[in-house]
Amino acid sequence: MVTTTYKLEVDWDNDGNYTGTYDNVSSETFNVQFRRGRDYASQVSGNSTAGKLTAVLNNEGGKYSPSNAASVLAGNLEVGRPVRFGTGASSSFPFTFPFEFGSEAVPEWTGRLQSLIPEPSSTGLNRVVLTAVGPLGYINDLIPISSMESDIRTDEAIGVILDDAGWGASERDLAVGQTTMTRWWTDSVDTITALRIVEETENGFVKETADGKIAFESRNTRLSGSYVTSQATFSDSPSATHTYMQLEQTDPLDTVINRFDATYRVYLVTGQPDLWTYPDTGEDSPFLEAGEN
Repeated sequence: MVTTTYKLEVDWDNDGNYTGTYDNVSSETFNVQFRRGRDYASQVSGNSTAGKLTAVLNNEGGKYSPSNAASVLAGNLEVGRPVRFGTGASSSFPFTFPFEFGSEAVPEWTGRLQSLIPEPSSTGLNRVVLTAVGPLGYINDLIPISSMESDIRTDEAIGVILDDAGWGASERDLAVGQTTMTRWWTDSVDTITALRIVEETENGFVKETADGKIAFESRNTRLSGSYVTSQATFSDSPSATHTYMQLEQTDPLDTVINRFDATYRVYLVTGQPDLWTYPDTGEDSPFLEAGEN
C-alpha cells in the first residue's frame, strides 16, 4: 500500500539549509495545514494570494517558547526563518504519528516564519502554534514610486517590482511576457497590488512555487508542456494516492463573463518646455563659480 509521509522543517539558524540539529520538527508535529495558489479556481477571476501554513507542535519542554531563555533555540526563534513542508511515499502504515519523511519526499510548501504562539495547558500537553507565510506575503510591503519605463515587457516589470521589494533574482522564476507596455511605472502601493496590475495586463499569473520562489506565467505558459497533461487523479478510494472526502459543486454562473472592460491610456511625448527664462543675456546673465551651489 502506498501511503503519504511528511516532513516539517525550520531553518532556525537561518544558514540557508535545513541540516541543523533542531531544524527537523516532524517528530514533534501534531498536524499541518497549508494553502497557496488562487483565491478562486478561475483563470479569469481568481487572484494570486499569499500562501499560509499552520502547524501545531509539542511544546512540553518550552523549546518553542520565544520568551524561554533556557530553550536550546533561544535567540533563534525569530520571525522570517525559512519554513519547509514536504511529502513523500512510504510503505508504512497510513497516518503515521509522529510525522515521518519518505526517501522520495518533495517540497509542497515553502515560506517564512510569521509567529510562534505557545498554548500552555493544565490538563494536557503544552503546545505551540507555528504560523508561516508564503513569499508573496513576506514581501508584501509598500514599494517606492518607480520612474516611468517605456517599451518594457510584463516580465521585466515584474522583475523591477521584485527588485524594489528586495526579492533576489535566484528566488524567482519569470516566463517571458507576451505584452510590451508602452509606458509603465509603479505608484506607492503594496507589492501584491503592483504585481496584480502587471498580471492583469498580461492576463498571466503570479504565483508561489512549492520550493519558495515567486513565479510569473505569461498568458501562453499554460498552453504547452506539462500544463496540457493531467498531473494527478483524485479518487474517494482509501488506497488512492490522491484522495478526497467529498465534492461540492459551485454555481457555474459565477464564471460566466458577459462583459469585459479594460482601461487603455495613450501618451503623447513632446519636447521639454521652458518653464522659466531669465530676461538678461550675455554678460548680464547670472552664473555660478566652480564649486558654488
